[in-house]
Amino acid sequence: MSVLSTIYAFAICILLPLVEAASSRRLKADSDSASRRASYRKDIAMLWLMTGAAAWLSAPASLFEAPGSVDGMAWLTTGGAIARWLVLGSALLLAAVMAAQAVYCLFNARFQRQCEAAAQSLKFMLPVGTRERRWWIVLAVSAGVCEELVYRGFLLTCFGELGLAWAWLLSSAAFGLAHAY
Repeated sequence: MSVLSTIYAFAICILLPLVEAASSRRLKADSDSASRRASYRKDIAMLWLMTGAAAWLSAPASLFEAPGSVDGMAWLTTGGAIARWLVLGSALLLAAVMAAQAVYCLFNARFQRQCEAAAQSLKFMLPVGTRERRWWIVLAVSAGVCEELVYRGFLLTCFGELGLAWAWLLSSAAFGLAHAY
């Protein structure tokens, strides 16, 4: 891993959670519509900048790799059918559980109230009204794309030298810390 990649990984894992915690406290203190929209726009820009930096730092290694070189995710392609089926099965199981929860929430008033109560601590950042919802949707899509590329792409690769289990654990911990608000 290059020096710049190491510095950037450190920034994602340590500095970003600190910045997000401070930003979250400011938004909690002043959570009006204009503040939420400004926060959404800042987060969208930050996500795409983070992803661009990760892509830029990753590009030289991927452009100049020798054909047939092995990377940290090689087990997925060289591990045979069992590895591929485990990954596919896990993804499908996760999607099924999430879909079941969503359907259950639609038809169970008690579960709806439980979900609403659980979301109260995040109410300061949730959209209110059409204008906020539009920005929030852009933020949600950006987060889905960018965070996967940064945390599951860049950081997994950075930590890959430690082994897949450690790489996964460290990138997941970094993701969790960034969302500790």
